[in-house]
Amino acid sequence: FNYYMISLQVKYLPGNFESNMLAMVSSDIPAALLAGYVVRLGIQPKKLIIFFMLVSAFASLLMVAFVDIEETGAEMPILTASARIGQSATFVILYLTHPDMFPTLFAATSIGIANFVCRTFVIPAPLIAEVDYPRPMILFTVLCTLAALSVFFVIDDKEEIKKTEQRLTKQLSLNDSMLSARKTE
Repeated sequence: FNYYMISLQVKYLPGNFESNMLAMVSSDIPAALLAGYVVRLGIQPKKLIIFFMLVSAFASLLMVAFVDIEETGAEMPILTASARIGQSATFVILYLTHPDMFPTLFAATSIGIANFVCRTFVIPAPLIAEVDYPRPMILFTVLCTLAALSVFFVIDDKEEIKKTEQRLTKQLSLNDSMLSARKTE
């Protein structure tokens, strides 16, 4: 939601539209490269996601602070790029670490369900971006903070994931053997 809302909200941000837009769109590739690099270093995905979401939240809080200033200079493009870097890096981290966070048996299904739910929540982003300026950025900040907090509820213990995968695989194999036994009857 926030990734698309910041794209739509950039036209209402204080300061020069062209500078804000240029900073925002030029931050995606460095964010993806940075996220890929830090994931490769082996830092825990939870810590990375929390860090990048809080970067976005802090940048959007500072954007709200500049609400009455018409000429902001370089501050607003830097904050816009920071907010976008946090969102882009979080996307990349989620896609790169997803296979490690879910049992292999359910990885494709879980990413598909997550994509469906996320795309459903993106639908009101264009409408919310058209609301008076500080409100969308306040929502952006709240959602970034909630996302950072929700990461604490993700299980990242590899042993726990392996045990769950073995248990589910055993249950599925039992169900398959019961189905094949019924077919032979």
